[in-house]
Amino acid sequence: MKQSSRSRIVDAVEYIANNIAMASHLQELINSSDNEEVTSEMIAIARPRIQSLNKSRRELMWEIRDLYNGNMHLWCALKHAIAMYGYATELLYADTENVAFARIQQWASETMYETLSQFIGEEVTTCGRCFNDELDKED
Repeated sequence: MKQSSRSRIVDAVEYIANNIAMASHLQELINSSDNEEVTSEMIAIARPRIQSLNKSRRELMWEIRDLYNGNMHLWCALKHAIAMYGYATELLYADTENVAFARIQQWASETMYETLSQFIGEEVTTCGRCFNDELDKED
């Protein structure tokens, strides 16, 4: 069953990537406490938000694991592959004409889909659309 043109698990991956990025931005804010524009109120909001983001990410990863009997030996590798994919995509979107950034993003995407495939015990694929097609066959 789909919720969009992609499978739910791919939408979940995009959520996890953005969740990790938001936590990173909030941590950057906390680490900038010497900056006079960063108030103690901003930091007081950021700390529990990071905890909430981490809890939400973990819960969604557990949901994926439970739905697909995920391989816990690949839990951290998947988390980091998703983060790498998310940051590489941001890097590319900041300079879409940069060929090196495009290669990095392509490699990060392939690595993430390979790791995700392995995590959920599917035939290994490095292509997002192929990954969706594989899941569609099973539904």
